[in-house]
Amino acid sequence: MIIYFLLNIIAVFSFKGDKPRFCYDCKYFISNELGNEYGKCGAFPKINNDYTNYLITGKRDIEDNNEYYHYCGTARSSSDMCGLDGSLYRLKYTKK
Repeated sequence: MIIYFLLNIIAVFSFKGDKPRFCYDCKYFISNELGNEYGKCGAFPKINNDYTNYLITGKRDIEDNNEYYHYCGTARSSSDMCGLDGSLYRLKYTKK
């Protein structure tokens, strides 16, 4: 009986609930002046689909402008990108 009680106490205190991974804490998050809900994900740039140039040069152009990134909501809703679990989430590095 005592062993059962001790195992239950250990199980309760050792359980760590996973915190959700919020995009605004990610190093890839690009904020927007309208608010965090319109933020974009720097991990997923949109690729220029000009296949004529691609067939000639073999390279696709990726722009560094915020207009050329997917919204965070799009990245989190697609399992091919970050997904609901935030598979590519990286915590912002803060120097202390």
